[in-house]
Amino acid sequence: MAEHFCKFCGAPIRWARTPAGRMIPLEDSSDQAKGTFALRVVDLPDGTAKRMAVGLTRHERIEADADGELLFQAHRATCGEERTGTAIPPEIREKANLVIARYQRSSR
Repeated sequence: MAEHFCKFCGAPIRWARTPAGRMIPLEDSSDQAKGTFALRVVDLPDGTAKRMAVGLTRHERIEADADGELLFQAHRATCGEERTGTAIPPEIREKANLVIARYQRSSR
């Protein structure tokens, strides 16, 4: 069962971090025909390894599919609702609100 839902259309989604450090909403279920992202373990510069959403080229998608790797589609490609802004993951929204509140208290 999905833990996250799109704030625009209400569909179940899964959040994943990209190697660039950005959060991206993916479809909750895999789609071998249309998926352009794979969830892979990526070695980071600090020596750790994390599972991240890696965007694939056409040839990489064919290889990943042949290897049985699950592919996911970006939710933005399937979301039918008009967007009024960028969806922000709840944990990022909380951190931003804390920073704003701290700033407002310090500027009094």
